[in-house]
Amino acid sequence: LAAYARDAGHLAQIRGDTGARVLIAPVTARGRALGTLTLLSDAGSDRVYDDADLESLAELARRAGLALDNLRLYHDAQRQRTLAARRAEQLAASNAELEQFAYVASHDLQEPLRMVTQYMGLIDRKYAAELDERGRSYVAYAVDGAVRMHQLIADLLAYARTGRAEQVFTVFDPRVVVDETLRTLAGQIAERQATVEVAPLPQVRGDRTRLALVFQNLITNALKFSPAPARIAISAVTRGDEIEFAVADRGIGLDPQFADRIFEVFQRLHSRELYPGTGIGLAICKKIVNSHGGRIWVESRPGEGAIFRFTVPSADAPTTGLHKAL
Repeated sequence: LAAYARDAGHLAQIRGDTGARVLIAPVTARGRALGTLTLLSDAGSDRVYDDADLESLAELARRAGLALDNLRLYHDAQRQRTLAARRAEQLAASNAELEQFAYVASHDLQEPLRMVTQYMGLIDRKYAAELDERGRSYVAYAVDGAVRMHQLIADLLAYARTGRAEQVFTVFDPRVVVDETLRTLAGQIAERQATVEVAPLPQVRGDRTRLALVFQNLITNALKFSPAPARIAISAVTRGDEIEFAVADRGIGLDPQFADRIFEVFQRLHSRELYPGTGIGLAICKKIVNSHGGRIWVESRPGEGAIFRFTVPSADAPTTGLHKAL
């Protein structure tokens, strides 16, 4: 009782030293004591507490405990939301700094790398006769490395630009975009003896230029990992306010455990000698699709080909919530 008394007079009352009658109910929540509720009658009062009073006080104490526990949970949730928001802001700032660094670094590296490539090519053309076989192979290695580095920087710059560019959302026919992409990739399609089937595609709302890059990267990916003669199918289905596109091939496929990893920057499942590339293309696709409020994923098994699917808003989708910048 001494622990709960406010002062000496209160302690005397609840001990009964003053002749007052007292009724006490513990306030608990989740098995933890939070305090007590106390009813006191005046010393001269003829008030007598009965079982009904005890039940009423116990119910009041139970509700008080529940209210206090809910208040604690609310404050905990508020703190967690504040912490999550702060971390999200820090992550966004960090990502912005990384994108800025990638943009500046890749942009500034292009010119010196271009000089290296040009001078190595000049050595190969003008002094090849003066070099032995080993010397010529060294030059070839250097030129090949410079070319690959140039492609890596170009892809890194494209990825950084994807994060900096403003988007213009319009309603357009994706079939036109796919046909333009196929004309651009005509050389690769002929090299792989590929047949590309395109089903009817409904109109979408999005950034035409960015989504064209998604189709280009996915079709290029399908050509790269498909033995000749390659077979590629492009289709779409309407799901509510979204259009779900699919780019399917009959290539080498991949293990499902790597289905998320391939959309990360610089992630490769095969050696560069077997399948050239920088490992940035699918990361760019993910960034663009996410900026449209959609998602992208792959369904595949080794040796059974792959189906890359992604969603973007339909032509009739509400415009609220669409990102205006990547």
